[in-house]
Amino acid sequence: MSKMRAGWLIHIFALLHLLTAIVCKASGLSDTLLLTMLTMTLTVLLCARERLSLEFTALAIVLVNVVGYFAGVGLAALFDFISADATLRAGLATFLTTEFIGWMLLLAARSRVASLGRGTGLIVEDKQMTVLIIAIAIIYVARVLLDLYSSGEGSRGEIIGNSIALLLFVADVVFIARSVRDAQIHPIYKERFLVRVGDKIIPLQTSEIACVISENKGTYIICRDGSRYVVNPSLDELSGGLDPQMFFRISRSAIISKSEVLGAEKLPGGKLVLDTKLSTPLEVSRARVEDFLSWLEN
Repeated sequence: MSKMRAGWLIHIFALLHLLTAIVCKASGLSDTLLLTMLTMTLTVLLCARERLSLEFTALAIVLVNVVGYFAGVGLAALFDFISADATLRAGLATFLTTEFIGWMLLLAARSRVASLGRGTGLIVEDKQMTVLIIAIAIIYVARVLLDLYSSGEGSRGEIIGNSIALLLFVADVVFIARSVRDAQIHPIYKERFLVRVGDKIIPLQTSEIACVISENKGTYIICRDGSRYVVNPSLDELSGGLDPQMFFRISRSAIISKSEVLGAEKLPGGKLVLDTKLSTPLEVSRARVEDFLSWLEN
């Protein structure tokens, strides 16, 4: 999961939603349980990939399902004027809805608000896990009750009797919730990167990195001795593999090592310019100043 781009993860789940909606519609079955399970799984995976807190993940689960429901209903109604095929309408509506909520969630996960609980390495307590499971359970029950209300008595036996899907749902919730907890308790960060110098491939220790910058559509690692290497991974991908206790993303185009920071000076407008051992000038964006100072102090 950590190596997969978030965009591909969203596309894969959008296709899974599409296939599930088409198969269920063609078979005359309710897709409520399975689509809800897929949506919550995507939400948890994206939040885990961005190393967000369980509290944010629980809130995201609730909001994503609420927004997803109304977006899906709205798109389905819109497609009534485009196609008479009910199966096609259901498939397209859930596909586009998943793409929409997936990208909106990713933008929210990378915002300043979400960053308050990102990559802190905090130990996840049982009560935090309980919050996540309760949020998932509430959404599941709400969707089932809504489906019962809108579909009438005829669908009760189908939903309540779908015990296999219910067991899969519960197993999915428990497995993902525990996976998130284990990932946050025991995060794995890269100890070295492979860089190319001509025809040579050199292993570069993470401890040698002073900063990582993005410029001219390229990503560069700058070492403590001043050497500079171009690397293939993007800044987003590199950021996910670096220990957040030692590295901080000070802007959209730079990551700094804590050991390189000698001081900082506040600029007009709220930014910080860093005093470092490097010749490259580095600034902390205004939105990240508070988090940066907290990170630097700890």
